[in-house]
Amino acid sequence: MGPAGVGKPVSTGSTTTAACGVSSGAVSMKLAADGAAEVRGLVIPAVLERSLPGDEVIIASIRPSVWFLFMVRLDVAAGILGVCGLGLLMAELEWLQIRPVACGLAAGVGLAALLGVNCVDWLCRAYVLTDRRVVRVSGILRRVVYEAPLNRVQSVTLHKGIRERLCGCGTIVVSSAADSSVGGALSWYFIDRPEQSSALLRETIRKYSGSGGGDGTGVGGGA
Repeated sequence: MGPAGVGKPVSTGSTTTAACGVSSGAVSMKLAADGAAEVRGLVIPAVLERSLPGDEVIIASIRPSVWFLFMVRLDVAAGILGVCGLGLLMAELEWLQIRPVACGLAAGVGLAALLGVNCVDWLCRAYVLTDRRVVRVSGILRRVVYEAPLNRVQSVTLHKGIRERLCGCGTIVVSSAADSSVGGALSWYFIDRPEQSSALLRETIRKYSGSGGGDGTGVGGGA
């Protein structure tokens, strides 16, 4: 698929991942001098694609970074390793009849299962920007589509926690007037090139809603 500029409808003729109904394909975005975005390939959730009006323009659609597979749910991974480490210590007690090999095998199975869950979670996530709204699609068993109209966005904030800084990633938080009623801001979690995506969001909001997208230009910390 060739590059598509902002203001032109984008074809979505790509293959679909059956597990979560997400069209596959990597995306490459570049904010041009005139504010246009070049998009190569799309990741369009089927649940969203079915509801898109024919004249709504898809500007960008991405998934989290591949680092998401290894860096999320670290507390669960630490718990698995902790339990197996305790098992190795208890294996020193002969009357318990715990084999170290069994502890190592259990740790391997647990970590592999966790990686599998993270893979499915990654496949089921998509972050979409159109000329009308910002969207986050997530959920493995229960699909959740959370969107904010561009003309109601109040701020766009880039957060980089410790794990994200280590991987060169970041999380973009989009606050809108509807956040108080739905229970929180919309976030694009653990994405690559967060500065580029943040600039694209701001330019799109400015262009299509007449707003500057708020002043949340700071980089937040945290784990």
